Amino acid sequence: MRLYAASIIVLGFLCMTSMRCKDDGITPPSEPDTTSHNFTWTIETLGDGASSALYDIAIINDTLAYAVGEIYLKDASGQIEPNAYNLVKWDGKRLELLRIPFVGPCSAVNYPSIKVIWAFSASNILVSNGGSIVNYDGANEIMDCRMNPILSGAINRIFATNPQDVYAVGNAGTIVHYDGNVWQHTVTDATQ
Repeated sequence: MRLYAASIIVLGFLCMTSMRCKDDGITPPSEPDTTSHNFTWTIETLGDGASSALYDIAIINDTLAYAVGEIYLKDASGQIEPNAYNLVKWDGKRLELLRIPFVGPCSAVNYPSIKVIWAFSASNILVSNGGSIVNYDGANEIMDCRMNPILSGAINRIFATNPQDVYAVGNAGTIVHYDGNVWQHTVTDATQ
């Protein structure tokens, strides 16, 4: 095996030094590659508090994306505001900090840290604070508390093929499914 590998290396070296190993009829392009390899990165820092964090992102198209988490800013007096921003909207040109309220019977915090996001479109977005799901249409929100009694752990991810086929997974083997009408546990034991 070593002799074979050494032979390949020597042949490769001889080909490179002889300037002509094989004429395969391929001519190098005379124009630059159509894809530029020159990237420009812009770094944005969000929040004034040391505990600001982003947890998930949903890219809707090339000019609309959302990130969720908890972003703290200072107020006019220099103190950190008590209610964190929990949604960042990027419109292709600028970032906008937003607060989605979690108002309903299954939420004790008005503006919780949002852990998970799933977007079908700009007007149909699901977000979760780990304990309930809110449907956000870009301006209004509707909290869905129907899954809370069947959760055995916090929601860590959402996956969906359409609004009538949504899965939420999380801690303690939590897997729940929404079929357009009700939330139900799914089988988590591979032996069943």
